[in-house]
Amino acid sequence: MRKENLKIVIVGGSAGGSTLATTLRRLDESSEIIIIERGPDVSFANCSLPYYFEGLVETIEDLSITTPEQFKSKYNIDARVNEEVLKINRAEKNVEVKNLETNVIYEIFYDYLILSPGGNPKEPKNLMGDNVFSLRNVQDVRDIDKYIKENNVKSVGVIGNGFIGVEVAEAFKLGGMEKVTLFGSRNQVLTPFDEDMAQIIHKEMMDKGVDLILGSRVSGTTLKGVALES
Repeated sequence: MRKENLKIVIVGGSAGGSTLATTLRRLDESSEIIIIERGPDVSFANCSLPYYFEGLVETIEDLSITTPEQFKSKYNIDARVNEEVLKINRAEKNVEVKNLETNVIYEIFYDYLILSPGGNPKEPKNLMGDNVFSLRNVQDVRDIDKYIKENNVKSVGVIGNGFIGVEVAEAFKLGGMEKVTLFGSRNQVLTPFDEDMAQIIHKEMMDKGVDLILGSRVSGTTLKGVALES
């Protein structure tokens, strides 16, 4: 027999966790649904982040589809931001949660626990400096945008020759950045493509003003730029 008023805890509040939460609400109006998100934002599409730097998204706030307040008022979903799950106790069916603003630690018991924490970028070692960033969430966009504006940045280096790296490099260039350099460990961008197709993409990117440094892995940063293993 199904238990009434189930408590469902979802760890991770980006696109996957948020979509799951609203889908579960449509299927079940009575269960208690809680989203735990370590960052300050929920319900954002990671793929749209570069579009802010291109100018296609007008404000950083537009990157988030639903705020925690809207989750509560529209869907009766408790979206808790700036909170991190420290420990999962499967035997007791509870999670230990830390509020990153107050440092208060508390427990949440659950009937179902769903993990949707997303991933972390694979960063080269020895990346140092206040001008080195990752791009995986809305807060990263805020940090990058703040640094660019405060320091009148004219050149950007993007590490990664996959789809995301190419998209980010394109966004910065189309957004008006004077110099954009893409670094990649492979000899071509977008490795799923055949080499002859990749050469067409290389030419298109260079014609649009993106410099390509391929075939050598970035080993770290220097005072003037990046260091390559080669």
